[in-house]
Amino acid sequence: MTITTISKTDAARNQLSTAISLFFEDGDPVSIHTLTAAALGILHDYFPDEGSVWDNNLIFHYHSIYIKDEHRKEWIEKVRDPANFFKHADRDLKNDKTEIEFTPEITAFHLLEAIRCLGIIEGNNFQFLPEFRVYIAWFALRYPHLIKDEGKHHFTGIQNTINPDNLSGFKTALTMLRAHPVPPAGDGSEYDAEDARQERYRKLGVRPGSRYLNVGVDNQVTWPQQETLVKFDRYHFVLMPKTRDNVQSIHIDLIANGLTDRNAMTVIDRFLSIMTWCDDGFAIAQDGWSGNPIPVAVPKRNLAFMTTHQWIFDRRIPASEEARRALALYREARNAQENFMVSYAVLNFVKVIEIKHPGKGQVKKWFRDNFEPLKQQAVNSDTFARFAQVCGSENPHEYIYKACRIAVAHAGKDSKSDPDDANELTRLHTAAEVLRVLARHFIKAELRISDIIDSDAPRPE
Repeated sequence: MTITTISKTDAARNQLSTAISLFFEDGDPVSIHTLTAAALGILHDYFPDEGSVWDNNLIFHYHSIYIKDEHRKEWIEKVRDPANFFKHADRDLKNDKTEIEFTPEITAFHLLEAIRCLGIIEGNNFQFLPEFRVYIAWFALRYPHLIKDEGKHHFTGIQNTINPDNLSGFKTALTMLRAHPVPPAGDGSEYDAEDARQERYRKLGVRPGSRYLNVGVDNQVTWPQQETLVKFDRYHFVLMPKTRDNVQSIHIDLIANGLTDRNAMTVIDRFLSIMTWCDDGFAIAQDGWSGNPIPVAVPKRNLAFMTTHQWIFDRRIPASEEARRALALYREARNAQENFMVSYAVLNFVKVIEIKHPGKGQVKKWFRDNFEPLKQQAVNSDTFARFAQVCGSENPHEYIYKACRIAVAHAGKDSKSDPDDANELTRLHTAAEVLRVLARHFIKAELRISDIIDSDAPRPE
């Protein structure tokens, strides 16, 4: 039997790492919360007095600065209630308490505070695990309104066009960071191999402290056959060729080039635009991640599709020309959305609705009348809340028409949408998610098209 010595902080770190892994695997929320609460309970005990809690601005601690003294007991009972319910049963059963209302979203904030606590406790010895790095990036993308402008580039360690509701992209980034946490080192006996690695790093411009953004590229433009360090304007980055397992890719050292992830994506898109123009081919920046101290090849995308043992299909081609066209436009929009051509996704989602509501006045009225009811549906609340942040003080229906429909369809002085600009792409991706909801509602509600694979009869909204 093996006996292992575990410290308190080791236990908390392992619990947090496991909780985050489960989170990105879309695992059981009860298990995730229980592990997180256990870690946070350990770490909070390292802050025993009001001074240490207030100095570090801890929210979920008993001594939180935000809670009045007379309400501290009530506050901490609310904070700990889900975890206590999941771990114990004695008092609950005596009080006939057999169920609880649980909001899994609160776990996200407990996780963030636990990571902060561990970092404060360990100081210079803190291990910034891949799980922590990817989770903090997800949190910043999921709750951008909570992040200060001057701190956003520190948090967004994943390409900013990743949808925070799509956990698979973050799971991929976590896998890659685990595989390449530090530059590979020899075992002390393979000096020739180590010398070759160091020479490779030198040729690729790798430095101590480098932090690379790695982005896959789908293209038919001229690309080097070997790893190549490229100078583009005042920037330097690495191009890697396609292999059996990897796609063509671009790798840019954020530290050496003085760039944030988002600004680096803009530089990459500028480069691809030049290549597209020169070769008259296509070049599309795909998913990516950042954080590796060396350039890391980008694996081919997993294009696996949904399958079922019993595939039951019973549909006909819609009789209505409008319905056929709506479905075609919707397919084009979704294809564009998933293939990094979000401007076309935005335009085609709007064109779906214009089938029955042509013209500026009609389509704006339709957006105005349908936006609020769809926003109130719980399944849409997060998507619409992010879009509201983008709209600012402008009415959503006006913003959709002017800043989305017109901006991507025209290029005049009032329509300056730049598809190389990573900030613009982020804005359009946010809009595309809302327009996707609106287009689906239109197709189902007004064209009466079923979204059930084995029945043409539409189901109620």
